[in-house]
Amino acid sequence: TVAALLATVLAGAGAATWQAYEAGLQRDAALQAQERAERERSAARRAERTATADMELSTVLMTELAYARSNDELAAALERARQIFDAQYRNEPAVRGHVLLRIGYLFNGRGDKTRSQSLWAEAEPLLREGSQWPALAELQCFRAVQLARGGDLDAARSKIAEAVQLLTRADPPAAETQRDCQTQE
Repeated sequence: TVAALLATVLAGAGAATWQAYEAGLQRDAALQAQERAERERSAARRAERTATADMELSTVLMTELAYARSNDELAAALERARQIFDAQYRNEPAVRGHVLLRIGYLFNGRGDKTRSQSLWAEAEPLLREGSQWPALAELQCFRAVQLARGGDLDAARSKIAEAVQLLTRADPPAAETQRDCQTQE
């Protein structure tokens, strides 16, 4: 009788232990799914804020361009836009980095390489802080093109390799940026 009772207690304890183990696995899986969902929601919010910033920047610049009579006025308009967006997105480094990157492209398009390089240097750590790997890769690809045009092919290849490495961190993968960058090789 004692042996039967002991076997029953041990079987019950074994079943309870197994159920606790299974419950722990299910809890861990649920927590991982919750963390993944939160990361995805956060990335979606950041993408929405970046798209909003792009749209607002376009609106501000279109208004400013309508009144700009000279390159100096255009440069002043770009600087005003930068100040507005620095203030508006001061607590969102990834969005600020994205806006600085875009304004840098505009200065570069005007031929103001010094100002564009300065803006990009400011944008880069903000983009890194915000894990904006595709935007960083885009910047490195652009720098690679500039280096290649200047004849420094080894440095250009290095920038492309860095961009491809940055893109491996992107979630979801930024296939279009990777394809565009690799065609620069």
